[in-house]
This record gives sequence, structure tokens and C-alpha cells, in this order.
Amino acid sequence: MLPTTDGAISLSDIVILDDNLTEDAPAPPKADVSLKEVIHETPFKQMICFLLICKSGRMVFRINLKEYEIGPNDAILCYPGMIMDSMQVSRDVQGAMIAFAHEVFFPDGSNPSIKVLRRNMITPQIFHLDEKRAGMLITSYNLLKSTLQKEKFDFKKDVIGGGLQIIAAMLAQWTVSTRSAIPDSPKNRDEGLFINFITDVQRNCVNQRKISYYAEKFCISPKYFARLIYNVSGRHPSQWIRDYVIMEAKVMLRSGSYTVQQVSDALHFPNSSFFGKYFKAAVGMSPRTYMIESR
Repeated sequence: MLPTTDGAISLSDIVILDDNLTEDAPAPPKADVSLKEVIHETPFKQMICFLLICKSGRMVFRINLKEYEIGPNDAILCYPGMIMDSMQVSRDVQGAMIAFAHEVFFPDGSNPSIKVLRRNMITPQIFHLDEKRAGMLITSYNLLKSTLQKEKFDFKKDVIGGGLQIIAAMLAQWTVSTRSAIPDSPKNRDEGLFINFITDVQRNCVNQRKISYYAEKFCISPKYFARLIYNVSGRHPSQWIRDYVIMEAKVMLRSGSYTVQQVSDALHFPNSSFFGKYFKAAVGMSPRTYMIESR
């Protein structure tokens, strides 16, 4: 679902590289920096990781119901399971994208740098970098790109895996050294519990909406579990569950491939009437109205 140019290159289902940094890429305008939407079929759930590096201009994303913006020398790292509502770019934007299978970047979690990045998988990670650090990412990107462009090279997968590990190490270092740009690592058991809860919700919200289901996994009572989640996040677990259910519903309704009844069935609501009330309470309009207005 992410937009790519005709110059995008890939290696089977492992990685996709794309950019507009080459000399033959159109020069960005100096004055017109108005935003334009580049993804129209939204929202959608991404099933890959992607790293976007912005060299010039700015990009604005709405991911998991929250807005994120990056500018020159910034980067954003997003994980599978996140739902993108929109993506806009300025007309002067230049940058590079690496989209890759999750298991390539996070093979087993034993690497120290991977452990650091795993702690921040709840939300997109924004990196506000200086020109030197951004240049290091671009250099790594160009190495991967030049390797994939070689016709006779038997070890492309090895280079991709090693190159992504180098990038992971750099991102992990900047994660621990630039706290103002990156969410802090969990400092105690409650924060770790919250991270695991969000991960479980992303995976299971379609089938499980009861707080008791998630509390049972941590062997604590639903009441105590709800208090812990609220203390860490400022929100009741039912609100987190609802938001992810609604994002799933929006993806299906906006796709135009499902009826309201089919969405209700897919999300395991008892009937379409109950689903309609649940959706309207969260969104402010009926599923049918949303489906019509979002097209």
C-alpha cells in the first residue's frame, strides 16, 4: 500500500528500496512546499516494517490515530500491525524508503540493538538527526541499493541482512542517546506490561474485546489490570481495545470490498445493529455513512 516510483527495486518478498535522490530525479521546487496526499486508499494495516529517511521537504503521517511529522534529516520507523490513516508529502520532498519483512530486521531478538528497538514497537519511532547521521543512513541505503542492482551477485540476501543490522545498530544507539526524539524504554514492570498489552491488542482485538482476556494473560484481576494500564497510559484498556477495533473496521469499510454486515461478522460482533452502535459511539457516524463519505 505504500507508494513507490517506477525506479523501486526489490528482492523477492524480503525488501523493497525506493528513493528520489539520484541526479536524474526531478529537482524539488524552492517555493511551493504545500502538502499533497499520496495515499488515497486509507486507512490500511501495514504488514511490513518500513524506514523513511527525509532529506528535504516534509512528510505528515496519521498512524494509529495519531499524527507524526518529519522534516529534513529526520527518519521514521514503523512496524507491522500499525494502521495508517493518511500520508502527505510536500512538493519539495526528497528521501529514501526501505520496506522489509519483519523477520529480516528482527530475526530472533537476541542482538542487543534489536532488543532496544523491540521496546519501542508500540508507536512509530521518529529520529531527529543532524546532517551527518542522516547521511550515514543514506550511505547505508545506497549500499543496499547498489547491491540489489547488480545482475551477478550471489549473496544479495546476506548483504541485505547485514546492512539492515548495521542500520538497526545505528537506530538503537540514537534511541538510547536521544530521549527527546524517541519514547523511553520501559523503566518498570508496569510499563513492560503495557507494551505487551498493546502488542496483544494489535494481534487479537478482532477476536477478543474483553479486558478479562488480556488480564488473564498476566495472571492479575481485570480491575487491577485496568488500573495499571490507566496509570501508565492515562487511558482505560477498553479505550485502547476500542481504538484498534475501530481502525480494523475503518480499513474494511473504506476498502469498498465489504458490506457493513460482512465487517460486523469479520469483527465478531453479535449482529450488525450492535456493531453500528459500537462504531457510531466511537466515530460519531454510522458505519454505512462512514463507508460512503470515505470513498
